[in-house]
Amino acid sequence: MATFDPRNTVSNWASIMIQAPMDGEFFNAEHQENAVELHKGSQGHGTFVINANESGIITVTLIPSSITNAQLSAAAKANLRGPWLTKELDDVTTVVTAADAMIMKHAPIKKGNKLIGMEWKFICDKLVINITNKLTT
Repeated sequence: MATFDPRNTVSNWASIMIQAPMDGEFFNAEHQENAVELHKGSQGHGTFVINANESGIITVTLIPSSITNAQLSAAAKANLRGPWLTKELDDVTTVVTAADAMIMKHAPIKKGNKLIGMEWKFICDKLVINITNKLTT
């Protein structure tokens, strides 16, 4: 079984390398809506309805001293938009892409007696998530 190593994960948005992740969960990619819904008619017959909304949200949490925070802060102020790419290079390869993504809002500024990460959320018009296993392909 592969052990997760954050050094084997590369993320880039609008030519900005996403660097210095926090410990614990530092990356999350999820579609905003279900891909399919079940619709029941008046007589109880069901049909599956494919949802055309493939938008999603990518969340990254970085250590406060990451240079990426300053770059993302400037990008948020400028309303920058661009493509997203995350690729994991382990035995199980996860690739997350979006042709067009924007920062939803500036990361909240939090201070405390423990190290608190900066959480950035990106909204994507069409989020594509693909997982392959090198051992079986």
